[in-house]
Amino acid sequence: MIGFVNVYKPEGESSSRTVQFVKHVLIRKLGCDKKIKVGHFGTLDPDASGVLPIAVGNACRLFDFSLDKRKIYVAQIHFGLLTDTLDTHGEVIEKIECEVSEQDFLDTLKAFPKEYDQIPPNVSAKSVGGVRAYKLARQGVEFSLPPKKVEIFSLKYLRKISKSVFEFEVECSSGTYIRSLCRDLGDKMGLPASMGALLRTKSGEFDLDFAVKKEEFEEDPIKYLISEDIVLKKVEKYNLPCEDILKMKNGILVDTDALDGIYKIKENGEIVGLARACQGKMKFTTRLR
Repeated sequence: MIGFVNVYKPEGESSSRTVQFVKHVLIRKLGCDKKIKVGHFGTLDPDASGVLPIAVGNACRLFDFSLDKRKIYVAQIHFGLLTDTLDTHGEVIEKIECEVSEQDFLDTLKAFPKEYDQIPPNVSAKSVGGVRAYKLARQGVEFSLPPKKVEIFSLKYLRKISKSVFEFEVECSSGTYIRSLCRDLGDKMGLPASMGALLRTKSGEFDLDFAVKKEEFEEDPIKYLISEDIVLKKVEKYNLPCEDILKMKNGILVDTDALDGIYKIKENGEIVGLARACQGKMKFTTRLR
């Protein structure tokens, strides 16, 4: 079995728990092998909800094709509050009474840089000496994470919830931390700020409108299994005769007139793998079937 499930992860559940749920359903309802590989393409915080793309079987090998995907979030920002986790659930570091005007927030969103070096939160899944940052943070270990360049494609004002709480939409590059973005928006306004509720509405080719709830997936899992081609739409297809495909499956280079690059190879209407063409030769780099 191979493909993707576009799951709606509920608030209060970890991404790994959602993955395990999908795996157990596949084993229990469809008789899949207990060793079947299942993994998510981009973690979502337990307190957040929304789109969580989950790869099944050899689709897990396509993770690299999701690294540069854009993501869209709807987030709440709380001005006047800074916590150790950069969200409203952490321990308070600073808290002040303030009132923020819609115009001031709008001006900040418009002026915010489209690309900048963002410092990840200490509760992220970044590795520090082989240990996840959030584990060190929970142990009270002091450390700092290096900044990473991220892209902010758009910032859209949505609504004012209270005198110091707003809702906005952000489209950003993969690897952007929204809680860090909230902190940085606050810095631009000279105020402490932390993230409140967070909803991911899009992750690459996976959209919230087509995300399946857990109970729906459990009722009919095969209905919601999406072809692996969803993350390979922009990869050009290259036709090869069956004998050349067989040779490549056995690790043999074949002659090709394709330009240098990566191509998807189909056999009997199914993608059997990704192949690299280089200087007139082609070989599989990723086998899917």
